[in-house]
Amino acid sequence: MKDIHCGSVLLDLDCSQITEGNGLNNLPAGVERLVVHLEANSIPYAVSPSLRQALENSPQLRTCQTSTPCLPESDGAASEPLRAQFQAVAHSLGLKPEECLIVVTDLARCQVACDLGMTAVALAERKEDRQKFESSICALSSLFDLRLEEFGLPAFTDWVDNVLPLAQVLRCKGPVVKGFGRGSKMLGIPTANLEAEALAASLQEVLPPCGIYGGWASVGNSATVYQMVMSIGWNPYFDNKQKSVEPWLLHEFPEDFYGEELRLLVDHYIRPEANFTTLEALVETIHNDADVARGALQHGSLASDRDDAFLKPNPV
Repeated sequence: MKDIHCGSVLLDLDCSQITEGNGLNNLPAGVERLVVHLEANSIPYAVSPSLRQALENSPQLRTCQTSTPCLPESDGAASEPLRAQFQAVAHSLGLKPEECLIVVTDLARCQVACDLGMTAVALAERKEDRQKFESSICALSSLFDLRLEEFGLPAFTDWVDNVLPLAQVLRCKGPVVKGFGRGSKMLGIPTANLEAEALAASLQEVLPPCGIYGGWASVGNSATVYQMVMSIGWNPYFDNKQKSVEPWLLHEFPEDFYGEELRLLVDHYIRPEANFTTLEALVETIHNDADVARGALQHGSLASDRDDAFLKPNPV
């Protein structure tokens, strides 16, 4: 990546079109964290109309919106009017378009921004959608993966022990179901699979963004709590057609526990999904994820999460 120095961030996110990877209040996961960081570091920024509306439902950020410039509506406007509107927003921030980092979810708007000289980062959860953003400097599956220091802006300081603690932990449960049958046989990594739909219902919201997470787990009527790592997504190496949730409890069990209730407390994010050229590279990375989770779960609030009441079995 070339040496880039941006002075502002334009969040051109069409929240009405984001149906996966939302956080609370229908906000894209990670956007509250990003806006708080921009405010704390006095970084000029602008937001889309739909994002402004979503942010108004956030008590933490409601007061931030009064003086924030608003980007033009995503209404299929022709490129020339949109170009002028993007220029006007940049100028309102006291910057030239080429000094702006823009995070976009729309392909056509990304192209207009790039034509203006803006540095564009695309946001799309599905791999096939990310590949369409050829004009962007990179395409991310979630805002968790945005590294502002790569664009000359102050870095986030909330990564701890190579993980990102989640601002709000996720508590979810569901029966263990049969998966693809390759965890133990092909990888030597026995995962306890959950149905994505059942997990989303448990969360009472859509699933968090695709990626690798860590936290704690318990099974059935046992109160024993185990460390775990978990993948959410389509597993690019195997090119899954269905989104899956595959926790790996970091313990050797003597037998399977299909049908048992699995309780998960997810408290940190490790990395995005990735593709691999070999099965060996995939296995090595998964084991490295486990080592990262083990280390992170030894300290601070992540360690104390193992005592969360949610992980205890329901009384009979």
